Amino acid sequence: MALCAAAAPAAAAAAPPTRPTGVHARSVARSSLLRAERIVRARHRGPVKVDLTPVLARLSATLPALPPAERRRARRLLLRPTDGAADPQGTGYVVPEAPGSPFCSAHYCVHWVATTADAPPLADSNVDGVPDYVEAASQVAEQSHAVENGQLGWRTPKSDGTLGGSVGKTDVYLAQLGGTGVYGYTAVDPGQSVTRTDHSAFSYLVVDNDFAPAEYGYPAPIDPLRVTVAHEYNHTLHYTYDALEQTWMLEATAVWAEGKVFPAVRDYLQYLPDWVQLTTIPLTRFNGNDPNDRSNSKVYGSSVWSKWLDARFGATVIRRAFEDSISTRPQSFAPAAYDRAIRQSGGAGFSDAFDRFAAATAEWRARNSGFPEGALYPDVERRGTLSVNGAVGARRINHTAYVLERVPLTDRGRIKLGASLPRGTAGAVALVGRTGGSPGGTLTVALRKLPKGGLGRVTLRKPGRFRRITAVLVNADFSQRGFSQLLDNFRYTHDRKLYRARVSTDFKAPKARPRSPARGARGVSRATAVVVKFSERVLGVSGSTFQLVRVGGGRVSARVRIKAGRVATLTPKRRLRRRTRYRVRLVRSISDRAFNPLARPPTWTFRTGR
Repeated sequence: MALCAAAAPAAAAAAPPTRPTGVHARSVARSSLLRAERIVRARHRGPVKVDLTPVLARLSATLPALPPAERRRARRLLLRPTDGAADPQGTGYVVPEAPGSPFCSAHYCVHWVATTADAPPLADSNVDGVPDYVEAASQVAEQSHAVENGQLGWRTPKSDGTLGGSVGKTDVYLAQLGGTGVYGYTAVDPGQSVTRTDHSAFSYLVVDNDFAPAEYGYPAPIDPLRVTVAHEYNHTLHYTYDALEQTWMLEATAVWAEGKVFPAVRDYLQYLPDWVQLTTIPLTRFNGNDPNDRSNSKVYGSSVWSKWLDARFGATVIRRAFEDSISTRPQSFAPAAYDRAIRQSGGAGFSDAFDRFAAATAEWRARNSGFPEGALYPDVERRGTLSVNGAVGARRINHTAYVLERVPLTDRGRIKLGASLPRGTAGAVALVGRTGGSPGGTLTVALRKLPKGGLGRVTLRKPGRFRRITAVLVNADFSQRGFSQLLDNFRYTHDRKLYRARVSTDFKAPKARPRSPARGARGVSRATAVVVKFSERVLGVSGSTFQLVRVGGGRVSARVRIKAGRVATLTPKRRLRRRTRYRVRLVRSISDRAFNPLARPPTWTFRTGR
């Protein structure tokens, strides 16, 4: 569920990727402990909605850096309910388990108590000594196993040995969580070792003991019970592959798993009203320093990313991403795991898939959008408007994020979206048109991938046939420079990249003509400046696009200026060499205001005099 808690295993001597080292180790560990304890205490002050997943995960990973007394406090936060009142969210049993507990099926053992607030409803219609609610939880768990392990082929959970009382079965504890905003959680038992070659860990589940309508708002408890168990069990499988994987990937796939096991419930729809307003927040973002950050809700709505991948490549692609998780460089880096899994499934990698996903969300309510349940989704937010033949728009876009812009309808014969992306940033531009109503209708996508940035253009013909047109600007880059313990995330290197875009009916390329020195000129002054005149106002003139090079030598250091957008002047910083041949270069990344690249960029030479 959206408000679950989970903990990563304790760090081993081999130092897993997320273990802090050096000067920050103790401060990171201590802040994690204090934050976890503060959230635990908050549940006693009334109903609050919190997500303890990143807090407990970080606490467990940083635990070895704590001094002995604080380390004991941290370990008490990771105990099972049967270990007493010191259990994570204060849900430790204060009485012995009920007679007949645990109730074990083929793959699970369900634990409960018969008294105190943790007791489930004790009605027992078949008089077998096991409450109906306990049997329902067991049946729901077995259905989760049948789909997630059977149909989807995920690895069998790592055995916890004799913990919980039965070898090799997943333990599910029923406890009173109502009023906290927590539906259930999965926690890794403390004391396990994670090495660089093995990130697997065993874990247990805690689920609310009755899902009372007054506490959770569902008409009947069976639906929240179903999605919670399916979701939390998927976390158990995650930890079997890689207990150190990123939070956003864990939650986006666990919510997806709910729908695979119980497709009729569609509980994930509750996250989409927030998600459609957060396309400018990176897909990879989760603020582990502030679990209550509103934008953290995006990771649960990002189940739509998993659903789109499933529809396009098959459900196996999700499992493959976890199978590849610790073999990527760096390890436990979700975009790299997806990249490899997508390629194994016949795709062109993460960035390509994200480009196409982003464009499809513009009209995901259309029949051919690639989202099987898209007709149920709210419309994705448009950030602004790019009027046809209007001004150039500018947006700063973070990695794995995108922007949708409205394009007013027109009866012109064709329209073009032109854009300039920062050099070296993987992204895409697209025009998306919809014919027919919404939901329903049909989408048409004109998309141009720009894996290294630069200029991109896409065209829609006969735009008057569409009911709506949307421009899409995508930053699909996932380059990084290592993991930050203080940020609890990777350091992504392509954030706040400036995108410029314009929708127009201008398809004519600008031209450049030499003004001075003339082509082939001789005896040119060594103090000369080079001047070029363009046929119209242009963008992108700089020292990297307008260059002077000594023939047979290197580039000349110079200042470049442009006047009125049409006349560019290159002034060398030092006098040129005597009787030397120089070449002038312009590159196609110079464009007009409609982002038409320079037509046949001229190159010419001249020779200096004495």
